[in-house]
Amino acid sequence: MISYRKRYVKTNISRVGPRRPLFLRFGFWLTILILIVITATLYLLIFHPTFQIENILIFGNDRIEKKDLENLILKNINKRILAIGGFSQFWEFNSKSIFLANSEKIKKQILKEFPGIEEVEVVKIFNHTIEVKVKERIPAAIFCYLDKSGAENEENCFFIDKNGVAFEQLFLMPQNMVVIRQSQKIERITIGKEAVNKNIMDLVLKLEENLKKNFQIRPIEAVLASPLRVNIKTSEGWKIYLDTKPKTEEDSEIEKLMLLLKNEINAEQRKNLRYIDLRPKNKAVICDNKICGGG
Repeated sequence: MISYRKRYVKTNISRVGPRRPLFLRFGFWLTILILIVITATLYLLIFHPTFQIENILIFGNDRIEKKDLENLILKNINKRILAIGGFSQFWEFNSKSIFLANSEKIKKQILKEFPGIEEVEVVKIFNHTIEVKVKERIPAAIFCYLDKSGAENEENCFFIDKNGVAFEQLFLMPQNMVVIRQSQKIERITIGKEAVNKNIMDLVLKLEENLKKNFQIRPIEAVLASPLRVNIKTSEGWKIYLDTKPKTEEDSEIEKLMLLLKNEINAEQRKNLRYIDLRPKNKAVICDNKICGGG
């Protein structure tokens, strides 16, 4: 009985004895070492000159100023890491580390701020350079619309690309491009958004290509009379009425027109031509000054 009590008391006394100081423990110094390594690594990656972006290379821009693109990119890569303010002084720690540069964010910002750019590729070239390749939208036509008051003025006209996207407001109208006009009043056009349906753009551009290539005729105006109809005015003064619904190659109204101009309506006859309506299925309505009374 006595030996049991001695062993019990001795064991408990050893448990409540003095512990080793924290700074003498292995785990404490291991934690400190890990924190030092992490802090040093972060400092090197974020602030060391080796990883700071020094060069911005831009390719593919023509209409858009290189300096404007550079300024936007710089805003995205120059990061404020820490700011410390006092009563009379203010310290700011910035970084242009290539590891902090977000390629996807830069791409989205460029597309948002520059509607004239169709595609962007951002590549980080370690360890000082960002390479930006842009593909600008190419003007394929001009789009003009009537505002709520029913007026069409210079502020209502825009360059549009092959997809019908409006990307640049016009104040001086070029003379060598087809003008697509919206006959119905609309509130406004959003830059960077589709102004003309892609199917209609494909139709107008294909017609333009075929007329120029085969007959040296240029479409000068396309009026969107309704969602299903477009009226084309040619450089020779006569018009073409088209159905805008997508069709197969075999049932193409453009193919029908090409055959008519090649086999039935020569250059001399076109001088008296008023319009060709290609909308009826399997036929065309041809109206000249003689048939339509010349009015």
